[in-house]
Amino acid sequence: AGEWSMSAKVALSTEWVSQGISQTAEDPAIQGGLFVSNGWLTAGIYGSNLDFGGVDSNGDGVADVSIADVEIDYSLGARTSWKGTEFDFTYFYYSYPGSSDVMGDIDMWEIRGTVASETFWGTESRLAVFYTPEYSFKAGRNWTYEATLAKPLPALGPFSPTLSGLIGYNDNKTGLIYPDFWFWNTGLTLGYRERFAVDIRYWDTDIPDCGGRRVFQCDERVVAGLSAEF
Repeated sequence: AGEWSMSAKVALSTEWVSQGISQTAEDPAIQGGLFVSNGWLTAGIYGSNLDFGGVDSNGDGVADVSIADVEIDYSLGARTSWKGTEFDFTYFYYSYPGSSDVMGDIDMWEIRGTVASETFWGTESRLAVFYTPEYSFKAGRNWTYEATLAKPLPALGPFSPTLSGLIGYNDNKTGLIYPDFWFWNTGLTLGYRERFAVDIRYWDTDIPDCGGRRVFQCDERVVAGLSAEF
């Protein structure tokens, strides 16, 4: 435990992709959040625009009601370290202010456990498990597993590049959007003076026939983002 500190983050990206699935219908995203920490306890609030499409509320064949346009996430977690390995356990609550209730309640909560450490040749590894007992629209439980490797590269003056990649598996028995699927990404993050970063990342999934959809596209794509932390 230590003194309390506060930080903020803002980000702009060409698209918001989560687990290989577009959350903004391939449109740009603007995101931001506030976080507090005392060394082992963390809490935060984070928001983003999104596009989950619409529904036909009156049966005329036209989607006239937007499902959700904004997401606000709340988090509360605890973290510690032991012999160079970091452990983190965090509770998330995902809310969608102004969302339509035509399809039911979209808000949900999730817990995440992570283990992170330095493995070989300065490479950082991270394993994460996510679980929710009730997915959006009362669709049932969902497990997600992720493994990440990140390799910091030699600094280039004030710039600090990092090469990273992730592979994950969504064990989704609900079939709400897609059945069980694999997803992955790889990319380069270029940090500047520990506050700013540019990220270029390739995403893909093994979900068949998901290109050309109005929302929740999940075929291969490249996403670019700019972020700042204060």
